[in-house]
Order: sequence, then C-alpha cells, then structure tokens
Amino acid sequence: MDTDFKFFSSYIQLLKDEFNYLQAIDKYVDIIKNTDVEQKDDVAKQLIKQCPQMEYFFVRNYMSNSNFREYLVEHLGRNSNAVVQLAPIMRNKILRSQKLCTADHDYYIGLDPMTNTAYICYKSVMMIDFDFYKSDSNNTTKSNSKLDEPNSNNKSDQSDETTINNIKLRITKYCQNNPNLRFRLYRSQGGIHAFLISQLAHFQDLNYIQMGLDLGCDFYYMIFVYLRGWSVRVNRKIKESPDKPMYSFLTDIGRAKINHRQEKLINLHLNLEPVFNDIGSSKMYGG
Repeated sequence: MDTDFKFFSSYIQLLKDEFNYLQAIDKYVDIIKNTDVEQKDDVAKQLIKQCPQMEYFFVRNYMSNSNFREYLVEHLGRNSNAVVQLAPIMRNKILRSQKLCTADHDYYIGLDPMTNTAYICYKSVMMIDFDFYKSDSNNTTKSNSKLDEPNSNNKSDQSDETTINNIKLRITKYCQNNPNLRFRLYRSQGGIHAFLISQLAHFQDLNYIQMGLDLGCDFYYMIFVYLRGWSVRVNRKIKESPDKPMYSFLTDIGRAKINHRQEKLINLHLNLEPVFNDIGSSKMYGG
C-alpha cells in the first residue's frame, strides 16, 4: 500500500524511529545490565559517548518518577525547544497497536484498543486542549467540595464557568496582539477545545507549538502533538453524561478571516461522534 501521501504514515515513521533506536542501543543495554552497581555511573558516561542515544535510555528509566519529570521540565524550560528535546524520550508513551479507520492527506481516524478511544488526528488543524481538572483556578474549589455538601454541583459549575472565562480572556488578549488569528472554542464535559480556524498549523511547526504553550496548554500534550499531530477524541468517556452534548460550540475569538478548508476539517470531529456511538466509552483518564 502506498502511504507516502497519507497522514497516518507519520505514525508509521514513529514506529520505525523507535525500532531503529532500540536496535542502536541493544548491545549497550546488555553492557549496563551486566555492570556492577558501583561502576554503573562511570560506565554509563562512556556508553553515552559511544552511543548518544543511550542518554534517552537512562532518562526514560526515571521519567515515571513525577518529581524527576518535573525537575527535568523546569530545568529545560516549558518551551518549544524543550518539546523537541523531550519528544524522543516520550515517544514510547504513545506507541502501541492502533486500528486505522480511514485516512486522508490532512487527517486520519483511528481507534486505540487499549483505552477504547476513537480519535481524529489532524496534520494542520491546531487544537489547544484545556482540562478543567488541571486548572489552578478550578482545582481549589473541587478539592474542597464534598459529595454530601449541599449545592456542591453548583460550586463546581461556578468554578468551571470561572475557568472558561479565564481561558476566553487569555485567548482574547493573545488574538488582540496577533490579529491574524481566530480561534473557535468548544466546550467538552471536562474542558475547552480551542481550534485555530484562520490558518493551517502544521503539527511540527515550532511557532504553533510555542503558541499552544504560551496560551497555557498542557506541556505534555504539546509533546504528543509534536510527535503525532493534533488529536481529538470522538467517543465519550465513561464518566461523561449521555444527556449532555459531547462538544458544544461556545464562541469564536479573533477577527481574522475564517479559512473555510480548516472550518470543514474542524466540523469533522463533531460529525464523527454518532459514528462511534456503538463502540462503547473511552477509558481515557482526565477531564
């Protein structure tokens, strides 16, 4: 099958990159495994000189520790250059068996069997994800609420509305300083999705990676964007209410002209929800 013109070939390339990395470090991993504990630090330094990719191996071993992970990110800085540096280290986190449903030049639609998550992955449709549960302005209220406290749902709703208004304000100020931008906002049941609707934004263009970070998007989400594309889930999570819309239009922000090709691609993620109704709920964690 000719995949050169299909966007899902980018995922295949990630698999090839990971395979080549594992091949390159194979013999060096055996060396470090057979090295006495007292000598491992010195041997590790020598192995990195012989095979620079071994540095990824050592860092990966510590990335599961949240303290180390945050220390590394803060040391590098939460910027696009850090995203590029950490992408090869984080690559293995997203590489697993996927089911390809359909593919085009600009996107592909897939299913992750491990989490039962259906998604559309765009090449050049920027989507910034804001989760309520990660928002500082929202966490304090939710952490102090109790299930048996009267009107706790109202407090949560009020907190969400505060977060939404803060996100809108942040994007509005950004668009005022960048009049060539226009975002279209949708509310999910756990956050906000902001799509750049005025222009193409290639997933590995560092200007757009930095834009996402400047607007407050999750740092690790931007790493995964840089690796595979702008991904949007199209089936409900287990905890999401079937009585509420999965995604509902909020507003457009910015005065730039709408790119109608981008608008058509963005509308795809809305049209796909009923297509995947019968596959069950996504087990993904998060808001």
